[in-house]
Amino acid sequence: MLTHSRIKQFLLIGQSFIYLIAFASLYWQIPGLYGERGLLPIATRLKCGSGTPWYQCTLPLLQFGHIHLSLSPSVAYQLLSLCGIALSIVTILLPKSRNILLYLGLYYLYLTAFEAGSTFLWFQWDTLLLESGFLMATLAGFTNSPADSISIFLVNWLVVRLMFASGVVKLQSNCPTWWGLTALDYHYESQCIPSTPAWHFHHMPEWFRKFSVAMTFYIEIYLPPLFLLPLRPLKYFAFANQFTGNYNFFNMHYALLCVAMLEDLFLCRNKWFSRLEWILSILVLGAVTYLFVLHFGIQLDLAKMQINSKIMFDRALFEKGIKIAMTIIIHVALLMFTITALIAAYRIYRHQSPGIRKYLTLVFTGTAATALFFTSFVSFTVLDRNSASRVPEQIKKLHEATREWQLFHSYGLFRQMTGVEGRPEIIVEGSHEPNGPWTPFEFYSKPGDVNQRPIFVAPHQPRLDWQMWFAALGSYHHNPFFLSLVHHLLRNSSDVVRLMKNYPFNDKEKPLKFVKAQLYHYRFSPPTEKKAWWTRAAQEEYLAPLSKDAPALVDYLKQNRLFVEKPNEYKNGEFGKVLRKLHRYVYSIDQTQFVWAEMAQSKEKRVGRWYFGGLASAGAACCTHPLDLLKVHLQTQQQGKMTITQMCSKIFKSDGFMGFYNGLSASLLRQLTYSTTRFGIYETVKAQIGSDANLPFYQKALLAGFSGACGGLVGTPGDLINVRMQNDMKVPLAERRNYKHALDGLVRISREEGMSKLFNGATMATSRAILMTIGQLSFYDQIKQMLIQSGYAKDNLATHFFSSFCAATIATAITQPLDVMKTRMMNASPGQFSGIMGCFVYTAKLGPMGFFKGFIPAWVRLAPHTVLMFIFFEQLRMNFGYFKESKKE
Repeated sequence: MLTHSRIKQFLLIGQSFIYLIAFASLYWQIPGLYGERGLLPIATRLKCGSGTPWYQCTLPLLQFGHIHLSLSPSVAYQLLSLCGIALSIVTILLPKSRNILLYLGLYYLYLTAFEAGSTFLWFQWDTLLLESGFLMATLAGFTNSPADSISIFLVNWLVVRLMFASGVVKLQSNCPTWWGLTALDYHYESQCIPSTPAWHFHHMPEWFRKFSVAMTFYIEIYLPPLFLLPLRPLKYFAFANQFTGNYNFFNMHYALLCVAMLEDLFLCRNKWFSRLEWILSILVLGAVTYLFVLHFGIQLDLAKMQINSKIMFDRALFEKGIKIAMTIIIHVALLMFTITALIAAYRIYRHQSPGIRKYLTLVFTGTAATALFFTSFVSFTVLDRNSASRVPEQIKKLHEATREWQLFHSYGLFRQMTGVEGRPEIIVEGSHEPNGPWTPFEFYSKPGDVNQRPIFVAPHQPRLDWQMWFAALGSYHHNPFFLSLVHHLLRNSSDVVRLMKNYPFNDKEKPLKFVKAQLYHYRFSPPTEKKAWWTRAAQEEYLAPLSKDAPALVDYLKQNRLFVEKPNEYKNGEFGKVLRKLHRYVYSIDQTQFVWAEMAQSKEKRVGRWYFGGLASAGAACCTHPLDLLKVHLQTQQQGKMTITQMCSKIFKSDGFMGFYNGLSASLLRQLTYSTTRFGIYETVKAQIGSDANLPFYQKALLAGFSGACGGLVGTPGDLINVRMQNDMKVPLAERRNYKHALDGLVRISREEGMSKLFNGATMATSRAILMTIGQLSFYDQIKQMLIQSGYAKDNLATHFFSSFCAATIATAITQPLDVMKTRMMNASPGQFSGIMGCFVYTAKLGPMGFFKGFIPAWVRLAPHTVLMFIFFEQLRMNFGYFKESKKE
């Protein structure tokens, strides 16, 4: 568990990152969504009476930018987002800036963006960001204080309300898919923007999907009340189970808020208290899990090797249970809020220096927190009428008075499961002639072309694509933005077109003159399909053909304030012109590079850049560093008596959890030198020689060996520091080298032992790198090529995983003896070994298995590292690689 000060800093920095993502994602899309020639022009809503001060008008911040800074309305909106980005970065980098004023500023900036964004920002994650943003401002305060625990409790209370409500509303909706545990039969393909993993999960066995739905209710209904209990083991379990889902920045935000439950109210614990805590946690968790198993009929079928699940209660029993649960949750929350406040007051009185400031902090935080806590009951108790009727009228009035500030909300994602008959999808088509041929417009991320691989864009949210999902559930009559989209496609409005993936009517001789829309039902293709990711069936005409010169379309847009008649009247001053140039530069950066990546499938194959291997290896190292450290400890022990479990226990007892990440900076240094070099040479030379299909395996192996030799030599200093830092905790405190980080190790070794020491063991490291690179790179390429050419696999995640798994097994088998000897030489004291043969003789005395010490953890470390490395590399290649130019004949 963590102290309130550490939790506070983690939450504030994390909230700043969420703000940064939200503002950056919105900033890129503003001209197309809200520009004077955009879908919902903000200019039509900035009308203000003559003589009325700007601060009394609607959207005062935008009014100020428009009136006093001579900015067009959309550029004022851009400036607001830029201010949000700047404040987010400042609060991330500068600890002293994390105070109530700046976080109130971030909150108000996003509140203005939310109100200005209208249709495209009316999502639960936007309201969650506003509610949590105000709580973070309260938490930031002006100084660190034990009173921060009260604000942290409010964040934890928000998590309880958010998750519990999300689970309850699914069953309150009476949706048959939730009650029948079949929701995941449709969810993966019907969610707003499906990703590639969704296709694979969609084809999991039926029992697994039903059990997953049951586990969703376990995580969302049964576990959240436990967040309130001050039992550490229980909170650890609940915290670990909350990292599910993948919805733009929503899940990142929710995961951040869950950190609040890790605060430890009772810092002083003796042995007996800790044992009692564990016993109580096991009893409570056991009781909750028993109820879940009982309510959902969980049964293990050993004969079929599956888990069966079925809801064993009816609606009446469910409503009765919710009434009881709500009563318990509210009373426990009241009790824990009171205890938290009393403990904070006691710590301030007992441990802080004298002065009135500490009491003012307590009074301010306590008063604000009490008002926020009790007012939140209004939105929470909508789940149960009985509970709602007991909320005092004064609190309801306070809730109503603060409604415009978006401080409290009722939550509940996926109340009704859509797409049961198939995912509804609007396909917009254009033509030069009224009778066709019709060419479809491809959107940035939503499904269209059935052969287009589903993409992954989180944490970025393409707002137009999301709103198209909602439009497909109804008609264009209830979605005015859709007709605005049609109008701008007919006009080839550049800002709107940039929101799309392509605009297929750039031929001046055959310009776009007609647009229509067709409604389809999409479903994921079966696993036997080799090319298409989707199947689709036409349903009905969504929009009849509209012509470019249709006056009724413009009249409709004017009536709904979606059309600016004279956009050129909104001119920008010098400052505004600079902001427009800045955004034009941002437009030159694709959305995939500005927030996250679009996994666009192309008929042309993208080629990896020379530095992708280093980046991918560094990312994989961050995930597998504990296994690498464990491997080094097992290889360098003299007697070889400790097992993996014993070694883990020893490291944890001596250095705690962070001991498993000792030497991470050196590990990253090694990967950024060693892997960047070997991947850079291998990929660059391979691209010059020919494609994978044209390159024989022996040439790949020779090229990999040469690349590995170069990488091994360049990466030796980083490898040396990596081994030393990982092994430092094994020696007595007085003998530890205590390198602060990798660069400190480089400097100290050079100064204390000479530059030549940096390359101690270079021969062994280079030899091992040759074999490792042959095993990884050449075998990975060859296995992947064979699978794709067989026709049974595609260039996708599954193929990358299998190929890298096989390559990891081969690489481990051929490098383990050298790996053991290399580690011993690098960790040896001066003069211990005369050379490679000396190390070989020393190792041989331990027996044949001495060369394979740590084999299991070596494979366990290398397999995940290799798999992650190649998956990261392939995703970098697909998203950020370049198209190789064909040779001119």
